[in-house]
Amino acid sequence: MWTSSALVSALLLPVTLAGASEPNGITKPFVAAALRGTVVTGWENTPVGGAIVEERDKRWKKVLTSTITDAEGRFDLPTAGEGMHYVFVRKLLAEPSPDGATENVMPVMVKVKRKATRPLVIPLEVRGETVSASPRR
Repeated sequence: MWTSSALVSALLLPVTLAGASEPNGITKPFVAAALRGTVVTGWENTPVGGAIVEERDKRWKKVLTSTITDAEGRFDLPTAGEGMHYVFVRKLLAEPSPDGATENVMPVMVKVKRKATRPLVIPLEVRGETVSASPRR
């Protein structure tokens, strides 16, 4: 689990999609037993409910399967087999951020190894106020 904001900030890079065949994001693949885990805010480590989690092809263009995180930030893409997977996380903003963004995005590579033991936790850099899919507690 992410415990150091320094580690998270070192892994987060600006995301640019326009014309890119591979978007920027976390450059080192996560290793997990399945495409099942939690999406959290990159700085506060709090769950992100209502985020769209997509598995895409290796060129990041075609969506193969997708789901939406629950109120606790959990997701599961159960059809993924072993090997490299390209996961794209998106969360809509309530209004555009100062830089004009309308959503928070984080592309990550996940290597599925059935014997992996660490939980899959994807940090999502949050800019602005996000659209809430469920009431705040």
